[in-house]
Formats: sequence, C-alpha cells, structure tokens
Amino acid sequence: RTAAPWPGVGHERRLPPQWQARRFYKYMLPLALVQLVVMVVPILGLFNHEGQKFGAQLVLFLSNIPPWLSWMVFGMYSLTTVVNYVYHYFRLAGSEAVPVQPGFETSSRPLQHVVIVCAYKEPAEVLERTFESIAQQRGIGRAPIAVLAAEDRDESRHACFAALQQRCGGRLPRLLLTSHSLSEGEATGKSSNENFAAREVYRRLVDSEGYDPFEVIVTICDADSIFSNTYLSHVEAAYTGEPDGRRLIYKGPLNVYRNFSDAGLLVQSLELARCHQDAFHSLMTVPYPYSNYSLSLGFASELGFWTPDCMPEDIHTANKAMGNSFGSR
Repeated sequence: RTAAPWPGVGHERRLPPQWQARRFYKYMLPLALVQLVVMVVPILGLFNHEGQKFGAQLVLFLSNIPPWLSWMVFGMYSLTTVVNYVYHYFRLAGSEAVPVQPGFETSSRPLQHVVIVCAYKEPAEVLERTFESIAQQRGIGRAPIAVLAAEDRDESRHACFAALQQRCGGRLPRLLLTSHSLSEGEATGKSSNENFAAREVYRRLVDSEGYDPFEVIVTICDADSIFSNTYLSHVEAAYTGEPDGRRLIYKGPLNVYRNFSDAGLLVQSLELARCHQDAFHSLMTVPYPYSNYSLSLGFASELGFWTPDCMPEDIHTANKAMGNSFGSR
C-alpha cells in the first residue's frame, strides 16, 4: 500500500500513516502479557504459605498505624478534593460572559477563526442547529469562517450546504464546502475528512490569500455539536493570554446533557463519569480533547494535520502535539 496522495502543505512534518505501524503490533503483545503477569502474580502469591505469612505481617503493620495518622491522611485527601472543586468553580464561573482581552479593541489584526464541521449524510436540521451555534458566536474581532466538511459520496451535501447558506449566510459571510474522496491508505470517518478539509483551508487562506497560519484558529467540530456562544472568544482569550499560545490545543468542558435522557442507564452512568472527569479533572493532569477542540492552523501544519487512518483522531492529535514539544522536535 502507498500513502494517501496529498501534496505537502506549508511547513508540515510528514508523519507516517497509522497503517505503517501495524507491523510492530506483534511486539506489543509480549508487553501486555508482562503487565498482566505483574498484576496477577502478587495476588496469586497470597494463597501460598509465604504469601499468607506476608499478608499477616501486612495486616499487623496496618493495625499498628495510629488512628490520628489515618485521619490526617484522610483529611489531606479530602482537602485536595475541596481545593480541586474550588479551583474549577472559579475557572468556570462566568464563562457564559465574553472574557476580557487586553488590547482587543485596539488590535488591528484579530485572529481568524475557522470551524470545520465534519459530516456524512447528517439530517439538515442537525447541521442547521450546529451552524446556528457557530453563527451566534460573540466577542471575537472577525466573523468565523464555517466549513462543511462533507464526503464526496454523500449525495445530499449540496442541498444541505444550500440550506445552511440560506439560514446562516447573513451572519456567516463566508461558508465553505469541501468534498473529500476516500484515497488509498485512508480510513472512512472523521480523521480522513478533517485532514482533507484542513489542508483545503490552508491552501485557500495561507497559500492563496496570505494569512499567517498562526493567526488562524481551527476548531474541529462534530456534526451534532452545539457551541456556547462565547466558546470562540474564550479560545481567543486563552490563546492571546499565553506567553506563546501557538502550539497548544484548546478545549471546553465536555457536556452531553442535550440528549442525555435518550440513553440507557449504563450509557448515562458512563457519560456522567466521563463529563465529570473532563470538567473537574485533577490539577495534576491535563485532560485530552474529545470531539471538539481548537488549535492554530500553523500548529496543525507542523503536526502533519490529521492522520487519515486513525479513528481516535482527537487523542492521536493530542499525542502528536505533546511529541511536538512546542516546536522543539
């Protein structure tokens, strides 16, 4: 097999596609087996004589721990939980308001936002709801460019695009349609579609119109998502508030309440845990972006855009961003 035939764009570093790594998969199995042995052997060891002796010694050691020390450890753990929630309260409080950006009013070159909505045979009303949330963005210097990233095999794409133009054209003065044809080496799905769409955006804005790719913020969006009307303004505030925000990924808290009641109890439990972990993550961890996230077009170019045969494209892109190490690699 050969790699998908896209020409190089900008200053990207051409990374190998996912399928080229498959020949190494067989070497990952022994590592998984070693990990399983490391977890299971200590448990099995408790059933022999030496293991039981060790278990008795462990119980004796734990019983000799002073109660005050146990309560102190418990209290410290509880305090870190309280601190974590207090931090996120102040982080998220007032996020429905447009953030204050120093120098925003006097800036002669505001950032250009581009929202890429990946879709395949989505109902028109679903796409209209998503694009409506993009059109309602406030607190940014330029109207966002909205891209319907469609598949060439989707016969309804032109009708959907015409409906979006009719509904949002007055508030989104620039609507783009890209049509992706699946190439050899690509997987059917969001990753190959957004890879094609982002490259098209780069060619139009940077190569043809002379935009600085690090002054264009690309937001990846699922077809059925709804943005807060201050999402892009918060992304812009975070981007300009960093000493160098060019090589970072930006995301908002994950929220699935819109169709939460349609799911079963098991799915609801999973989504509650996932959303809670994403919104109130530990201060010592950096949450991965899921589904919808933003980064500069220049950074996307450095990462080789999106790997077109990798299904978990959000996590994979975040891993590539960490490997990029702020452009040092």
